[in-house]
Amino acid sequence: MTQVELALTSGVQHPAIARIESNIDYTPRKTTLEKLAKAMRIKLDQLLVE
Repeated sequence: MTQVELALTSGVQHPAIARIESNIDYTPRKTTLEKLAKAMRIKLDQLLVE
């Protein structure tokens, strides 16, 4: 899934997804991560693994 597809599916803006992926000094809200997890059909804790 591309960033654009994820943005469209999750309702999260593309620039926010790009910042999360690039590890720029950005801390997403829990609700943002929940939307992304739901769109990717994974559990929230899978996004939080370091």
